[in-house]
Amino acid sequence: MAAMTRLQLQQRTSLLISDPNNTRWTAAQVQDALQDAQEKFAQDTQAFRRYHAQNVSAGDSTYVIPTNIGTIQRVTLNKLELIPTSRKELDVWYSDDWTLHTGTPQYYYVDIESDYMRIVLYPQPTSADAGTDVLVTECSQLPGAMASDGAYPFTGSATVNTLFNPYHNAIPFRAAADL
Repeated sequence: MAAMTRLQLQQRTSLLISDPNNTRWTAAQVQDALQDAQEKFAQDTQAFRRYHAQNVSAGDSTYVIPTNIGTIQRVTLNKLELIPTSRKELDVWYSDDWTLHTGTPQYYYVDIESDYMRIVLYPQPTSADAGTDVLVTECSQLPGAMASDGAYPFTGSATVNTLFNPYHNAIPFRAAADL
């Protein structure tokens, strides 16, 4: 099956929603729906699974992770799986300032800021936990944005990933269903 560019996907979606002249939905609305559809595909299939390894330092509990992550499947430290939690749960569990606790981390939570995402470990790692590429985040990565009419899905550029060509046709159907 041939690869389709954003323009071709947009035209197919417009036909599926019986709006080939973009009178009911603008081209920008259709393009947004196409972007959402490819991101949903990536998350649903977990076809873009990535492993993000980082160095760990004693006393440092916060580690920046890429913002193009869809979902986090698991986080490991020295090959031991950490348990997901939240800042609120830690507040409930501990009456003192838990951010100062040290020891081998058993928990993590994701702290989302506007410009970045961070994995926060609890308790703070010690020198026994420190090392190179020992903190591994297994996650699904979101595909790049299709920013131009010549861009292909799943790469966000003029380069096509032929492995995913058969799935290009599914994107306009998902976008049309969402519009």
